[in-house]
Amino acid sequence: MRLPAGLAPVLLVLCAGGVFANTEIVNFEVAAGPDGPLPYALETVEVGPESPQRLLEVQPASSGTALVDVCEPPSPDTVGGCPHEAWLALNLDAPPWSASPKFTVRVSWPASHPAAFRIDTYTPAQLASRLHPAPPPPPPPRHATARTTRRTYARVRVVHDGVFAPSPAARARAPEPVPFVVTVEPLRGGIVPASLVPTLVCLAAVVAAAGAFVLPRVQRALFALAEAVRAEVAAEEERRKR
Repeated sequence: MRLPAGLAPVLLVLCAGGVFANTEIVNFEVAAGPDGPLPYALETVEVGPESPQRLLEVQPASSGTALVDVCEPPSPDTVGGCPHEAWLALNLDAPPWSASPKFTVRVSWPASHPAAFRIDTYTPAQLASRLHPAPPPPPPPRHATARTTRRTYARVRVVHDGVFAPSPAARARAPEPVPFVVTVEPLRGGIVPASLVPTLVCLAAVVAAAGAFVLPRVQRALFALAEAVRAEVAAEEERRKR
């Protein structure tokens, strides 16, 4: 029995899911920690189980700028105002994400936009310490119960990564804004993004089908070859005996 002609390529295309863009990925672990007040600008773009993807557009920093230097240093007055970055609030307290200990943040953008991306994630406490580089506040009274959260903040920074034509006009032209999609999802087993599970299942089915249909034919061919070799060796030994 054989697979219908052309079926294997179709299955592979269906399993591939279509990856037509550049991608930057960061995986991170989540644990409940202390919450705290942060600038409202950090809450304007939220990602959660109900909306795990966001389409954004950012003006990249000029070519040659180090990603770690983009929009630095952040402060309560400047956060959310730099044109070369985007902030996202990740609602990891909402079910079913509240049960997942590891997540991935993936940024995808068209290959027609030469750009380099950097993704950083912060807990509220980490971000507060970056925005307010001062001694930590005193601990709450013993009878008070501090609110904890799994909420995380993602900072996406962009730098133009292309080469302009060697002309004064081209050098003076600002890079075009880069559209990109931010996707947040749990990591199944701490390794595999949830959206890739159907792809892996599909690929496993293709491999199993290939094994079921191809392996027997390969085995028959190998057995036939082994029999031919044994017959040739036996015939050679008979000739030597004569």
